[in-house]
This record gives sequence, C-alpha cells and structure tokens, in this order.
Amino acid sequence: MNFARLRGSLTRDRLLFVAHRQEILEQSRATFRHALRDAAFGELWVGDERPRRFDHVFASIQSVSSSGVETIDPRMFDVLIVDEFHHAAAPSYDALPSHFQPAELLAAKNR
Repeated sequence: MNFARLRGSLTRDRLLFVAHRQEILEQSRATFRHALRDAAFGELWVGDERPRRFDHVFASIQSVSSSGVETIDPRMFDVLIVDEFHHAAAPSYDALPSHFQPAELLAAKNR
C-alpha cells in the first residue's frame, strides 16, 4: 500500500492505524513520517496520550475499545489499518471493521 498515492485519491485522508502495542504504533508512525517526509504526521492514542486533531491516529486497541468504538462516527476515518489482523477474531478487534466504514480497510503484518 502506498498511502501517499492513496491519500491523493481520497476526498479526505483520515487514517486510523490500530495495533496492540505502543512500540508497534511508534514504529509505524515513524515509518509513515519518513515515507511521507512529514515529521509531524500522526498522533498517538495510547496510554495517557490522546490525539487532538484525530486526522492521522496511531491507536492501541485498548484505547479505542475503552473509549467505546460505538461513540466514534463510523465514517470518521477514510483508511483503517489493523496490525496483526489475525487478532480480528477477538471481540475488541472485531468491533473495528464491523463499526467503521472506511474507503480502505487494510491489514498489516508486523515482521
């Protein structure tokens, strides 16, 4: 997936990247920042950190779940990336693709 190219084809480019560990979120955000050449790209939503703008969010599944997925507008994010999608069978992950209606739903696999 080339997010830079994809975002050019979307009316908006709001991103939600979900993973189960803060380390994965930080590494993924750093990769996006490098690829997009934007040192300010993305906000973390993990532990005590909460996004202010909610445009490009790198969130832990725990943070999203504890806030109540159903309280978030289903069309808020244009791109939803779920890391380690095999966790999607878990109820907390299952709520994401069931609730959100992104233009693009992608599964990421950590190596």
